[in-house]
Amino acid sequence: MIDKLLGLQSAIGYLESGQGIANGLSEVQLRNKAGTYLRHNDDKTTIVSDSVLDESFPEGDESALENWSSVSLINRGGETTWPLALVSYCYARQDLTFLGRNSGLTKFILKHLLSDEVSTLAKERYGFTPLTKSKRDGFQSQLENLLQVQNDTDWTLEIDTNDNIGQTDRVVSTHRESFTLRAIEEGMSQIERFLVADARQDARMSALEREIEEQKAASAQGIYQVHGSGTSNPAPLFWNVMQTLQTRAKPAALMTYRSVGSGAGQRDLDTSANVSKSDFSCGDYPLSTEKWQASQDNNRVLHIPLFVGTISIFAKIPGISEAVKLSPCPLVKIFSGAITSWNDPEIQDENPGLSLPDRPITVVHRAPGSSSTNAFTTYLREASLSADCSSKWPSDEVGSAVSQSQWASNKKEALNSQQMIDELTELQSAIGYLESGQGIANGLSEVQLRNKAGTYLRHNDDKTTIVSDDVLNESFPEGDESVLADWSSVSLINRGGETIWPLALVSYCYARQDLTFLGRNSGLTKFVLNYMLSDEVSQLAKERYGFTPLTKNKRDGFQIQLDKLLEVQDGTEWTLETETDDEIGQTDRVVSIHRESYVLRAIEDGMSQVGGFLTADGSQDARMRVLQKEVEDQKDKADKALDVAIAGLVIGLILGLLGASLGVVALKRADGSKGGRYSDHLGGSAAAENPTFSSY
Repeated sequence: MIDKLLGLQSAIGYLESGQGIANGLSEVQLRNKAGTYLRHNDDKTTIVSDSVLDESFPEGDESALENWSSVSLINRGGETTWPLALVSYCYARQDLTFLGRNSGLTKFILKHLLSDEVSTLAKERYGFTPLTKSKRDGFQSQLENLLQVQNDTDWTLEIDTNDNIGQTDRVVSTHRESFTLRAIEEGMSQIERFLVADARQDARMSALEREIEEQKAASAQGIYQVHGSGTSNPAPLFWNVMQTLQTRAKPAALMTYRSVGSGAGQRDLDTSANVSKSDFSCGDYPLSTEKWQASQDNNRVLHIPLFVGTISIFAKIPGISEAVKLSPCPLVKIFSGAITSWNDPEIQDENPGLSLPDRPITVVHRAPGSSSTNAFTTYLREASLSADCSSKWPSDEVGSAVSQSQWASNKKEALNSQQMIDELTELQSAIGYLESGQGIANGLSEVQLRNKAGTYLRHNDDKTTIVSDDVLNESFPEGDESVLADWSSVSLINRGGETIWPLALVSYCYARQDLTFLGRNSGLTKFVLNYMLSDEVSQLAKERYGFTPLTKNKRDGFQIQLDKLLEVQDGTEWTLETETDDEIGQTDRVVSIHRESYVLRAIEDGMSQVGGFLTADGSQDARMRVLQKEVEDQKDKADKALDVAIAGLVIGLILGLLGASLGVVALKRADGSKGGRYSDHLGGSAAAENPTFSSY
């Protein structure tokens, strides 16, 4: 329908409202039953009233089993009511036991389609109108009670970090992410509603569909699995690496990383049990001497340094675009609540060229168990001592968990790095701490920190040095089995040096020396840990994510140790093919750099195109201004829009059928303008007979 209306010179047709609007079609003003002319996205338009929904779907313990054939939202009365609304349903058998082990997951998906998360997505991105929360909650309760599944197949949703279930089987965790979807989301946030030329969209569509089918076929043959958990600071890097390895692996492999903080990662290691909750864990601080000693006595643990990361302080100050300067003494007072507004004399004296506003400061801190909090509070303590501040951060409030009474009273808690970004983006006046690369990539304003030598620095200043090779050599001396050593005393916080960044920390992975408890997956886990120290990952960590890799000699030495020390089940080792090798390239348990994913390649191509629009300025506002100017220039040259960006294409394929909501249809007519194509929602499997939305 979209293609026809775009291609014809004079035409009229009907289509789901959101798809037509997104593709630049011209919407007809319809006259409703009350005689009012409306368009779907007019502010005054009402899709459906709550009273009509209540009348259509009355309360009941088993209303999802009722006959709703008489329900219609077409041509309803009301001054501003849209005349062409319809309810989208999913249908499913009540008895799902015929699906066997998959019955519980089917039930979970049907319930999740009614969740707040999906409803918000359906409304904000796809233009649907969700049911009211009380009605959705009621239908979720009915599905829970009515749908029959095979014993021990139910799935659980982890929202807040839960050590008891997070790394167990049949769990969907909000702390795991896909690199593909994350890259798409980041691309959309930069180029959404901006169009770039692409005449090969149909070919890309076919290739994407073909790859999805190939992945499904591979999965049916049996999947090797690796599941890690821990620090959120390098989580985007880990998701990227795992996606790449999944693409290059033969046979099929599934890898996940649950971003829950360093504390939870260390707990998931659990050396006291016969098996760990995680195949491996990661954190941004070493195991304590007590935990290290316990691991030596029972299920020895390897302590693997990967790279050096940094924490930055980010502030949002109304009316101020410049980077504010903050030395340790006012920082301690801000985060403890002794300083509560930006125009406090102690901050203003440090920033004489800025007119700071009289606005209250909201302090955003991480939830207990965060390595970022561990590093930040260590810095506050050591820096306030070395600067001889009148108010010093208490020694008993240093670590990954800080008592609520120590933080400022005007505060918010962020579960992970992404929530920290969200809070600092949405709040009007706030300050928080975060892994530097993630904060900068998301356009947050970085504070100029004063280091031990008295130099004001930002993480990405040319003059800033993260860590010296001498310090790394001192921290991690050579040795045949140094990954088994106690590194609890290693710290890169508040080190001396004219241009040294004061908030650096080492990211480690932890794994049991004996991985045989993982069975056929033990060899792949060993491969993943070894690969994290490779030249390819180190280069990616540095260039895209802002980490500082260890020197090549040190990484090579740790790889040799892992190869020698990690114990795996016989016949499960994996091999890396770099140069073409006819003997092993197409055999099993091989990761080959000569295999690629069309999806990932398309994302990389799209990112390189977007990169041409972006300035070196880390500010999101500046980036958006550049994008807007580019689009305006293109419009001046041609009186038609360009095809939809590759990010939009991939979104249309991957996100598929989402949300419990009402669909709306609007009449469209072509006016000769041309927009990009909008991919139809992918159809889903059979689902429960409750109101939600479907593809058109």
